[in-house]
Amino acid sequence: MTAQVQDQAGPSGPPPFPIIVSVDAMGGDNAPDSIIDGADTAKAQAPHIEFKFVGDESRIRPLLAKTLHLQRAGTLHTDVAVAAEDTASQAVRRG
Repeated sequence: MTAQVQDQAGPSGPPPFPIIVSVDAMGGDNAPDSIIDGADTAKAQAPHIEFKFVGDESRIRPLLAKTLHLQRAGTLHTDVAVAAEDTASQAVRRG
């Protein structure tokens, strides 16, 4: 499939189909600020990639509004979070 994409788009062009990346905006150090900043940098370098941010929309939306490239990015609100100290089985049991 990779060869087919390169043939259709050329070796340096964007692929002929959308690339959508779903990002846990609430995970990691200094989230969601650092997550949004990193995605904005990535979007500047790869404008054909679309981002969808998952997490607390009331915290994500104001940050997206301040970016250069992500004002129209999608969000999926959730108030459920997995704590850093949670095991995988604890996270699954909570749903």
